[in-house]
Amino acid sequence: MEALDRVLKNLTAGRMIVATGNLETRFKNWVIRQDWQQQEEESSVSLHARPDLENSYSPALTESEIKLTQIWQTLLGYEQIGVNDNFFELGGDSMLAIRLMSTIKEKFHRQLPLTTLLEKPSIHTLAATLDLPTESDIISPLVPLQTTGSLAPIFCMPGTGGSVIYLRELGKELAAWDRPFYGLQAILSAETKKPMMDVREIARVNIEAIKTIQPSGPYYLCGHSFGSWVALEMALQLTQTGQRVERLFILDTGIPSEKDLSRIQNWNDDEWLTVIARTIGQTYNAPLVLNTEALQVLTWDQKVKFLFDKMNENGLIDHYSGLKDVQDLVEMYKAQAQTLYAPEPFKINGLTLIRAEEILPDFLEGMPIAMQNDPFWGWSTFSAEPPSLEYISGNHLTMVQLPHVKHLAYTINQFLKSHDHS
Repeated sequence: MEALDRVLKNLTAGRMIVATGNLETRFKNWVIRQDWQQQEEESSVSLHARPDLENSYSPALTESEIKLTQIWQTLLGYEQIGVNDNFFELGGDSMLAIRLMSTIKEKFHRQLPLTTLLEKPSIHTLAATLDLPTESDIISPLVPLQTTGSLAPIFCMPGTGGSVIYLRELGKELAAWDRPFYGLQAILSAETKKPMMDVREIARVNIEAIKTIQPSGPYYLCGHSFGSWVALEMALQLTQTGQRVERLFILDTGIPSEKDLSRIQNWNDDEWLTVIARTIGQTYNAPLVLNTEALQVLTWDQKVKFLFDKMNENGLIDHYSGLKDVQDLVEMYKAQAQTLYAPEPFKINGLTLIRAEEILPDFLEGMPIAMQNDPFWGWSTFSAEPPSLEYISGNHLTMVQLPHVKHLAYTINQFLKSHDHS
């Protein structure tokens, strides 16, 4: 199996989230898919009372807050929602977040990244963003996954696909140790409006973003899967400019190595869409399988629409979302899967490899035999001293999910404790 198969199959799988909303209302929304406007007009729909939350109830005041409140009530199944209530504490999950952003696009005529909800999880903060003029919106890869804490933050780069949403649980666990946690989302190039394929350029943009939070070192960097390569390049660039990288965490990934792209370079649209659909399905634990025979007779736009419909059927995207959203997603996967990176030779202190105890056979396919036999997976090449090596429960996909993410967060914190008190 080629390197792409190993890369694409190692996106984090979906996790089960127990939501507190009205299950019957959600069934109507997601499975029966009743029209929202009709549902809002029907007084027979039963809504639940607002749950007990730490913050007190504050009513909507502005036009945007009122409109968002109505959307949240329909989505979450509560008769009363305060503008300072947290979407996720009300039972919101990744599927409902997708639908929320799609509805905002339809109702407000504004396209907000899904990660906006991680930074602004209340009606009040979300409405304030929507009320800003469009030209004032700033595209940045920086996503505050967890800002609670007085210690120096960790900046983490996600795996292939570029989404940081699956790292949210790690941020929540690090909050217990007073540690802020930021993700660096993949974004399109400002010049070409296409996915960036140069790891050095991705690192440069990321460094500009993290300096808005922390202007100078020492820095704590972290990377999972493809993100480990980006984190390594960021460490190199920061070091070259005189900044100190105190700790670089590599999560279950080998060093950058040559990839044979000859096979995937000849892939047609059908092969790309089939692999990407399977990867998305594994990520969100959904049966997203495309029929290659059915794809063969379709044009490119029809193929994207076919994938769009399958995602819609599985609740992975809402019918209000545009086909361009799906096409952008496909292009991001294709770009990162074909990205090559040969880092400059350099040595760094504080390099830590955290491996999963359970090895996925598919993950090792394509990895050089010599690297497979090296417990450090080649990272000694870039370490000024023998790199630290730790094993945690789970596999490459589940190590950043509950319950294993608790072990991961604890391990990261143990390495940082000595720096915090020095």
